[in-house]
Amino acid sequence: MDNFEFQFWEPGQVVRTKEIVHVTLNKELKFFFNARALEALGDPDGVSLMYDPKRQVIGVLPSSLSRPHTFRLGKKGNHVSGRTITAGNFCRHHGIRPDATLAFRSASVNKDGVMILDLQDVRTARRSEDERRMEGRQ
Repeated sequence: MDNFEFQFWEPGQVVRTKEIVHVTLNKELKFFFNARALEALGDPDGVSLMYDPKRQVIGVLPSSLSRPHTFRLGKKGNHVSGRTITAGNFCRHHGIRPDATLAFRSASVNKDGVMILDLQDVRTARRSEDERRMEGRQ
């Protein structure tokens, strides 16, 4: 009988982030929301951030730009359909300080319209060599 010592390939299949809800938080404390994430939130101009310290979960809620606690969603660049917010004050206040860009694995909008970003369910986001080359050309 053969005695194999198989190990699962943990990263799994490569999924194109354009096809799924994709949210990241980088070392500069900027959140990036791809087009699918924005669509899931209802394509807002701004969002409000909430935090559950016990569960280490960030909540993102579409919000009117007229509210003082709203973060305006800004363009990342001409070639990217996603949007960003700079949330340094929010992250520092809650002790959220990533050492690398984090991608939220299970980002989704719940029945109350809140996007749930679980800090316990993240992976390090890495751009491909092709993406880095393309960025350098602009």
